[in-house]
Amino acid sequence: QTVRNLLAALDPKVASQLFAVDFAESPAIDCLLAETFIRQFMATRQKALRRSGLLRASDVLTQLTDGQLIQIYLERHGPRVIVVDQRGRTLEIESLTPTQHDAIYLALTLALVDSYSHHGIELPLILDEPFLRQDPASAAAMAGVLEGFSRSGHQLLVFTEDYDAQRRFSA
Repeated sequence: QTVRNLLAALDPKVASQLFAVDFAESPAIDCLLAETFIRQFMATRQKALRRSGLLRASDVLTQLTDGQLIQIYLERHGPRVIVVDQRGRTLEIESLTPTQHDAIYLALTLALVDSYSHHGIELPLILDEPFLRQDPASAAAMAGVLEGFSRSGHQLLVFTEDYDAQRRFSA
């Protein structure tokens, strides 16, 4: 509701320049699996991969899950997300916890926003309650990843009632 209220009064041209994720309900990874999204994501990633310093979704996922999930990639002919755990096992999205779903969604989102920025398209990222389903260790990891993302020059707005996360960002 925070994101909806925030964006409601914006001109559609302005709203289209934002990337907003509301974690109040578990974000639907399905929308990231739409064929047009995958085609656009892969094309953007292929061009940007030639540049150094590009944020990789797998690296972010590894940080967010404390090394439990180490690789994420999009199957071109699925479309589906493939996740690999620390033992090298391929996991189905349906078998993962809501916390892991949020980590995958956030990892893909950060990588996408970073890819666009390497093409000169700056998308402010708005996150509403990203810590909602996170345990304290996962919340600390997420706060660290988001802080690093912000420090690398990305505009990030985080709305949360998680006081521990607020303290981490304030420190």
